[in-house]
Amino acid sequence: MKISMAADGLETISFKRQSNTLVPISRVPPEVLCIIFLLVKSTSGAENEYGRKPLDWVKLTHVCHWWREVGLLTPFLWNVIDIDYPRWADEMLTRSKENPLTVTADLSSKKDKSFQTLQRTLRHISRIRELNLGGVSRRNLLDMFDPSALRQELPLHTLRLVSNLKADELNTIVFPDTLGNFGSQLTSLRRLALTSFAFNWNACHALRHLTHLRLCNLPYDLPCYAIDTFLEALQEMSALVMLDYEKYTPTGFKESDSTLSNARKIPSFPLPHLKYIRLALESHPLSIILSAIRLPFDVVIDLFGYDETSSTSALLILPTLSAHLQPSNAAHRKILTLAFDAYDFSECKVQSWSTNLSQKDIWTSCILPSMAAIFSWDQWDEDSNLAFLHGLFNYMRLDCLVTLSLSPTLPLGAATWATTFGALPALEFLDIAGDNTPGVFEALTYPISTESSKRFPSLHSISITGLEFETASPLEDCMIEALIERYELGLEISELIFKDCLYFPNGQFNLFRQIVVNVEIVVEDPFAPVSCPETELHPLFGDSVGPMVDPLHFWS
Repeated sequence: MKISMAADGLETISFKRQSNTLVPISRVPPEVLCIIFLLVKSTSGAENEYGRKPLDWVKLTHVCHWWREVGLLTPFLWNVIDIDYPRWADEMLTRSKENPLTVTADLSSKKDKSFQTLQRTLRHISRIRELNLGGVSRRNLLDMFDPSALRQELPLHTLRLVSNLKADELNTIVFPDTLGNFGSQLTSLRRLALTSFAFNWNACHALRHLTHLRLCNLPYDLPCYAIDTFLEALQEMSALVMLDYEKYTPTGFKESDSTLSNARKIPSFPLPHLKYIRLALESHPLSIILSAIRLPFDVVIDLFGYDETSSTSALLILPTLSAHLQPSNAAHRKILTLAFDAYDFSECKVQSWSTNLSQKDIWTSCILPSMAAIFSWDQWDEDSNLAFLHGLFNYMRLDCLVTLSLSPTLPLGAATWATTFGALPALEFLDIAGDNTPGVFEALTYPISTESSKRFPSLHSISITGLEFETASPLEDCMIEALIERYELGLEISELIFKDCLYFPNGQFNLFRQIVVNVEIVVEDPFAPVSCPETELHPLFGDSVGPMVDPLHFWS
C-alpha cells in the first residue's frame, strides 16, 4: 500500500507540473530570476539576535520547481563558501562548478570538522579569488594548505587574515615568511589585510602589485626595520590606492643615525594612485617617510599621535606635506584631508598648543580649502571649549567646509554655535550628539546684527545621535519652531536623521514629517560588530574614501 501511495504521489506531482506548463501564466525569465537571487543573497547573512544565518537566501530558490531549477543552473550563485557550515560548504563547492570562489572561515572555534572542510576547499586554491580567515595560528596556517597546490602562481585577488590573539606563538607569525611557498605565489594579489601579524618588509617583492594594504594591531614584539627598507618596499607598490599602517608602539622602525641618514638619501618617489594613507607612527620617522613620498593632491591623510609630544609634533609635519603634494590634473581643485588624534590635552596644554600654531604660522602657509581634523579629549566646560575652538579656527580656512561632526564631549551653547559655525557659507550637513540639540536648534534662528546675513545659509540636513524625547517636552517645541521659522525664511531643513534616540513615539515622528521632507529614525543593531569612525569614513576596500569636501571631526 505504501508503494502504491508513493507512486500516486509521484503521479500527482508529475500531473501538476504538466498542468503548470500548459497554464497560460507568465513565468519570471531566468535571467531576471538570477538577478533577484543574487540581490537577496547579497543582502542576507548579517548577524542578528537569532544568530548568524548566511544561507537564509537559499529558501528563496525552493519556492517552486522552476525557481529551484534556475537556482541549480546558476553556478555563480553558489560561489561564496562559509566553512562554518561544513555540509553546505561541500555542496556549494560542487554547485559552483568552475566559477571563482570566495571562502570565509573562523578557525578560533577549533572545530575539527570545519578545519577539514577548509582543507578540502583549499585544494581548489586555483579557483579561490577571495580568502577570509579568522582565528589563524601558526599551526593551522601551516597545516591548512596542500603543498602540491602551491607549486604554481595563485589567482588570489583578496586576502584577509586575523591572527588568533590567544595563540602562544603569536610572535612567530610573520607574513609572508610563515606561509612558505604560498607567500611567494601571490603575484596576483591586489588587496591584503592583516590583523595581529608581523610583516616582513624585506620579503614582499611578490606583493608589488597591491592596491590596498592594511596592517593593524601589529604585535608589540614586532621586529624593527630600517626606514629605507620600508620605503624601498613601498616604492615597488606603485599601484597602491590605500595604505593603512596602524603601528601602536614607537619601535616600528630603527631610528639610529645611520638608518635615518640612509632613508634621507632615497630619492623621492610618487604613489600616483594613492587615495588614503594612515600612518600611526612617531613624528620623526613619519616626517622622513612623508618627505620621501610624492603624494597626489586629492589624498586623504590620517596622522595618529599617541602622546602630547607626538601629537603636537605631528602638526609640524604640515609644511613637509605641502611641499610634497602633487598638483591635480582635474578641472577642479581637490581637497587634502588631515586627521589628528591627540589625547589628554588639559586647558594649559591647549593654550600652549594654540600658541605654537600661531608662532609656526603653519595653517595660513599650507592649509587647503578644507580638511578633516579628528581630535579626542576629556570633557571641559564651555569656556575651555571656546578657547580651544577660537585658538584653532583662527588658523584654519573653513569657508569650504560642507559637513561637520561634533562629539558629545563638546557641549556648546546657542551663541557659540551661531558665532562659530553659523557664518560658514558652505556648511550643508551637521552631525551632532543629543546634548547639543538645544544649542543647535536655537542657533538656527539666532538673532544677527546685519539683515543681509543669515545663520547657516546652506544647511539642509541634520543628524542627531542619542537624543531622549519626553512627552510634550520643551525641546520638541523648540525644534518645531526653529524648523518652521527656517522654512519661512527660505532656509528649509530638508532632512532630519535621528540615531539611537529614546522614547520616540510615532506622533512626534509624524509631526516632524509635516515640516521636513525626509525624516529618518535609525536604530543601531546591538548585535552588529562595532566599527570605529575611521573605518566608516574610509572603508578598507571601498571604491571611495569620502566626499569631495571632507568633514571636520571631533571624536571623544
